[in-house]
Amino acid sequence: MVVPSQLVLSATKRSLSSRVQLRTPFYPCCCVFPQAAKRRYLSSSEQESKNSENQEQHNKNDNSKSQPKVALIMGVANHRSIAWACVQEFQQQGYQVLLTYQNDRLRPSIEKLIATTTSKKNHHPIHALPCNVETDLPRLFQEQIPQVLQEISSQHQQQQSLQLDSIVHSVAFAPFDNPDNPKLYLSEASWHDYQMAMHTSAYSLVETAHYAKHVMNSHTSTTAASITALTYLGSTRAVPHYYLMGPAKAALEANMRALALELGHYYIRDDNPHSIRVNAVSAGPVRTLASRGIPHFTELWQHAQETAPLKRNVTVAEVAHAVRFLAEASGITGQVLHVDGGYSSVVPV
Repeated sequence: MVVPSQLVLSATKRSLSSRVQLRTPFYPCCCVFPQAAKRRYLSSSEQESKNSENQEQHNKNDNSKSQPKVALIMGVANHRSIAWACVQEFQQQGYQVLLTYQNDRLRPSIEKLIATTTSKKNHHPIHALPCNVETDLPRLFQEQIPQVLQEISSQHQQQQSLQLDSIVHSVAFAPFDNPDNPKLYLSEASWHDYQMAMHTSAYSLVETAHYAKHVMNSHTSTTAASITALTYLGSTRAVPHYYLMGPAKAALEANMRALALELGHYYIRDDNPHSIRVNAVSAGPVRTLASRGIPHFTELWQHAQETAPLKRNVTVAEVAHAVRFLAEASGITGQVLHVDGGYSSVVPV
């Protein structure tokens, strides 16, 4: 059988065409084009615009590196407290740190603690401020903190006064010991005891946010300014011997969520275009001087160690690391992060 030459030529062309098509690389979308190909399809004006944006971002990053970040750690009591572990964690990451302590009775021990720490390591100086959260928060945020921030700005030759990038709320109190009722069960608590626990442990976060939003670095911070509170599993479960502190921690977490909504959305406006994030870290049982005031704490600590998936309790350093993580996690707000070795995720058997 003789095949016409036109058919042979046509078949040959189709074969060559298919080979060429197979050898031609196929890119299903523009995101996988080689960089050289992308530049060919960009006009010169588009390329110039892109280069300009990259340069602006580079300059912004350089400015953010030259401007020190500032953290306020509230509620330092002693070298074993979670708040002090937070001071050390933020310092190690290059933050300027301000801390608060309750009253003048603690001043000598706090000053000694600071002196011992700063003499051993080459960190920025720590600024310690007295603050009873029931009475002193207006003065703290309207007078003391602005003055310290101005001093730090002068030392770093900043044209504008620095602002707070992060606040850690590590303040709580409940009268576990009462002369008239040593155990102080919740059902037997007086209004005075209940109100004291709520004011110190929960409302102080609300008042802190009220004053802090005016001195927080929400204008230029790349991660958004943050407020992080310390809480505990007793906020959602009835823990034996936790008494008044359970309702107080529950209120604290409810306040945190409401503040996250308000400060992340309602206060965005022309003169304050960025938001403030609010979260909480729920720490497992840790051995601090404050925890010693909780009746039968040792039993609680041992039970958590035996039940947690990690078969151990966490350290204050691990809790502080999580706090600092939330301070810089720009996409997280309104959340409770459990740092307890997994204890809160299992059912004890």
